[in-house]
Amino acid sequence: MEKVLSIALLKIIGASSTVILGLILQQALLLGLLGYGVAYLVGQWLFPLFPRRVVLTEGDLLQLALVVAVISAASSALGIWKAMRISPNEVLAS
Repeated sequence: MEKVLSIALLKIIGASSTVILGLILQQALLLGLLGYGVAYLVGQWLFPLFPRRVVLTEGDLLQLALVVAVISAASSALGIWKAMRISPNEVLAS
């Protein structure tokens, strides 16, 4: 959403829609993966401090990773929708 002018500039120089879609989706998945990694590391550090035992199996962690990936991909849909509606002339008007 913040990069409207950058996306319009990419369209002016001839970048295809699939390249722009790939960039947005890739950034969303990378942010999701980074969030999952930070949460995993903080969880490993904090779980021994809980007064009750917390048990996370490998299956739980894999399911959580899948949920994070799906949510990241779905959340990029708004960015993709906005990017496809940008007119390349918007960068020239600025």
